[in-house]
Amino acid sequence: AEANEKRRKEKEEHSVGAYESKFKQIQDISGEQDLDKLVDKFIEVEDKNFALFNYVNELNNQIEILQEQIADIKKEIRHFEAQGVELEDQRQKMLDQMEDKCSQATKLAAEYEEKILSAKKILDQCRAGIDSIFKKVGCDRRQIDHLLQSHDGVTDDNMLRYLGIIEERTNELLMAQATINAKEQNISLRERAPNLIGDGPSGPAPHVHVHLPNTEDRRDPEDREEKAEEELKPLTREELKQRAIDHVRNLEKRALQEQSKHPDMSPIVSREKNTNGVSRSVGGEAGKTPTSRGR
Repeated sequence: AEANEKRRKEKEEHSVGAYESKFKQIQDISGEQDLDKLVDKFIEVEDKNFALFNYVNELNNQIEILQEQIADIKKEIRHFEAQGVELEDQRQKMLDQMEDKCSQATKLAAEYEEKILSAKKILDQCRAGIDSIFKKVGCDRRQIDHLLQSHDGVTDDNMLRYLGIIEERTNELLMAQATINAKEQNISLRERAPNLIGDGPSGPAPHVHVHLPNTEDRRDPEDREEKAEEELKPLTREELKQRAIDHVRNLEKRALQEQSKHPDMSPIVSREKNTNGVSRSVGGEAGKTPTSRGR
């Protein structure tokens, strides 16, 4: 026990001596001999070092945060760069598609323009042909001008009106020709009338309605104009046959009346050798010289 006590005391004396030696070194280095002031100064310096240590740690934390933000920003930059490249590719693709569509539209426009020009050319030819036929068959120009309230001639809007009048006039000429043929061949009008255009029996025809032109006896343009609307109604085949027969009968009746008044004149029409067709109708309107093609 005494030995242990002795070693403890020696150890304490050694520690005190060591502390005194260290303080001596500190005093020599700092130049401060007062131990209390030296301790206060040491504590002050230690506090400053601790504060600086905390500040450095805070700066390190901020640096780490900034580095993370920088990394995120760089990542977003790379993402936007890749997205920008993709968008540029999409824009270029859309631009190419729009250029292709524009090229196709231009090509179609050129094709349609050619079709329009071709259609206009055909319409011009149709108008010229209709006007020529209108004059050749001896149609009354005053009638169509009065009906249309215009003197513009054949236009795109009134082509059908002109064709209707041409059809009406053509039917009159065909009926006159049929009358001539019936007279020459001594055929009954009732037997001949249903087949005005061709010879032989008529084949079965579908049940259709047609807009029949005027097939009644000729009258003044004013009277014909009053019944223009009535004659546009559709007729059946039987009604058409009956009207044709009535018309031929009226022509024959008028021809007989004219013959009784002028015995020297031919019954219905006079035929010219060079045309082989109808040159003038005795029972027709004054001033008209309808012609029909020879068969």
